[in-house]
Amino acid sequence: MTTKQEALRRLFLESEFAKEAKLQDALLKVLKDLGFDFRYHTHDSRRSEAGFGDLLAINPREGILWVAELKGLKTPTKPAQLEWLEAWDSVTRVIVPGVIHPADYDRVVDQLAAAVHGNRIAGNVGIYGLRAFAFGENGNNSIPAHLANIFT
Repeated sequence: MTTKQEALRRLFLESEFAKEAKLQDALLKVLKDLGFDFRYHTHDSRRSEAGFGDLLAINPREGILWVAELKGLKTPTKPAQLEWLEAWDSVTRVIVPGVIHPADYDRVVDQLAAAVHGNRIAGNVGIYGLRAFAFGENGNNSIPAHLANIFT
C-alpha cells in the first residue's frame, strides 16, 4: 500500500468506526470468523473494575486469549485502562481452576499459592505440592517434622 492509499484507508476507518460500538460490532464478526468461539464484551462498565478491557475473546483451537480496550475517535484512554492492558500483556501462565464451590476454597487457594510461590512459604501458608500447611500463631508452624526441611 502506498502512503496515499494508507492515508485514505485510515480516513475511511476513522469515519466508519468513529463510534466505539461500530468498531466493536465489526471486531466481533472478525473474531467469530477467525475461530474465536468465546467472545465477551462488557455491556455496562459502570459495574466493572475500573479500566477492565472492553472485549475478550478465546480461540480454543489455537490457544489464543485476545484482550482489547476499544476507543472511538474522540475518547481518550484512561490510565487504569493502560494499566490493565499492561497487566494482560505480562501474563505468561493461565490457571483454570474449573467450577469453584465453597468446599473447593482450600484447593483453589493451594493452587494459586503453588503457582505463585512454588514450594516456598506464601504469607502464612506453606505449600507442598497441592497440600497446604497452616502456620500457628507466634510463628510456630504445624508442618509435620519430616516435611519441615522443604520450607527452610
